[in-house]
Parts: sequence; structure tokens; C-alpha cells
Amino acid sequence: MKIITTAILSLLIGSAAFAGNGNEGINPTKKILQKWQKEFVLYPKQSLKENKKGIVYVSFTLSENGLMNDIQVEEGISPDLDSKAIQIAKNMPKDHLLDENFEADKRFMLPVKFSIK
Repeated sequence: MKIITTAILSLLIGSAAFAGNGNEGINPTKKILQKWQKEFVLYPKQSLKENKKGIVYVSFTLSENGLMNDIQVEEGISPDLDSKAIQIAKNMPKDHLLDENFEADKRFMLPVKFSIK
């Protein structure tokens, strides 16, 4: 059994899609986060035993200096997967979000997909 936890990297700012920003080709932001999640994200044991999977939607804001605030699970699956999704959001690299178009205190949405194959 292969265990896969994937951060779906279509971060949203308000209603506009962040990942891609209209760029063509491979998105460097997506590559950064995919590499990070493969190295550092482990599937919660209880959810693995219970074969729980799906998408947890975590929202948050970033301050001008990149600190994450007001982290909320907008739509969850189970307490342990919801907690893991919050942990992923808190620990993911954020530098790529702080580009020249960054506006402090805008709401970001991070869909985190949990799957077992």
C-alpha cells in the first residue's frame, strides 16, 4: 500500500487563483511545495487504519513579515486529518507567497488532499 499526502497547490487569494498567476508552463511554486510535502508530511496513523481520505480546506492570512494568522479549517474530514492539514499549512515554505504582488492580510486557501493508494 502506497501512502500519499498531497498538498493541492492551487492557493487562492480572495477569489483569484494564486498558483500560476497566469504564467505558462510549470509553476515553480507548485514544484517547491510538492518537494517539501514529499519530504516532510506523514499520514496520520489513525486515519490510515480507518482508510480516511479526502480534501481538507485550510484558510489563513499572512502578515507583512510572512507570519501566518487566523488559521481555520473551512471544510474538514476528521480531527486528525484536519490537525495534520493545519500543521502542513503552518510548516510549509511561505517565501514564494511574499512576492512583489503580495498584499498583507489577504485570505489564502490551501486545499490539502489526503489519499491512500
